[in-house]
Amino acid sequence: MAVASVATVGYGGFLAGPPILVREVVGTLVGGLLFAPGKGNALEKQDLQKALLSTVKILVLDPDLEVLGTCSGTHLGEGVIVTNWHCVGHTDLYGNEDDTGLGVGHGETYNPDGIVAIAPQNDPRQIPKPTYFAQVVSGEADVDVAVVKISGMIDPKANLPAAIPIPAMTITDSSKVEIGDPVYVFGYPGVGGQRITFTKGEISGFEDQTNDGEPDSFKTDAAINPGNSGGLATDDDGDQIGIPTFSSLSQQ
Repeated sequence: MAVASVATVGYGGFLAGPPILVREVVGTLVGGLLFAPGKGNALEKQDLQKALLSTVKILVLDPDLEVLGTCSGTHLGEGVIVTNWHCVGHTDLYGNEDDTGLGVGHGETYNPDGIVAIAPQNDPRQIPKPTYFAQVVSGEADVDVAVVKISGMIDPKANLPAAIPIPAMTITDSSKVEIGDPVYVFGYPGVGGQRITFTKGEISGFEDQTNDGEPDSFKTDAAINPGNSGGLATDDDGDQIGIPTFSSLSQQ
């Protein structure tokens, strides 16, 4: 069963706010976000451009550094990128069985060293270029969130720059979500081709993904598709309010 979902959480000093995770069954486009309402204005052009450039494509790698699939991520500065856990390893949130064939368990990474490849772009009209290797530095499979940090260059002849030339996104508080607030989604869904895709919508409801009696996620009518996972969702101010996620939920 296909599931569109979204996650964001505060941990490791990289993200602020309580855990937020979202999911909805097939046929409904869903988003979950860390959210602080904007000022009620449309996303300004400069904020839109920054969001487009801070969203990177992630190449999911196996133990041999072969590409298993693609996801999206958001650069927070100094080479730190936030994404979904299922973009770096397995989580039982969407089914107990690892569908990559690697046989990894809940909380384990597909590459044993937690390595993924990062493909940024400096022009949203262009295809992102695999440029960096990054490594998992923090994460929580239970809420489908991971943080990776750029650690080297894919080109063995290139040197890692002292400052990573990718715009840094700002994260907002997650405690002020309201139904009807706008949300803007950025990522690399397969249905959108190889270039970055931008969609927008509104917060449409809440969910309790962890079944602890407290809302920890919410839905949106913004289009989210495979490949969007781990990407960026912003508010009117152009600040990150969540991580759009599309996953596969096994029939139980």
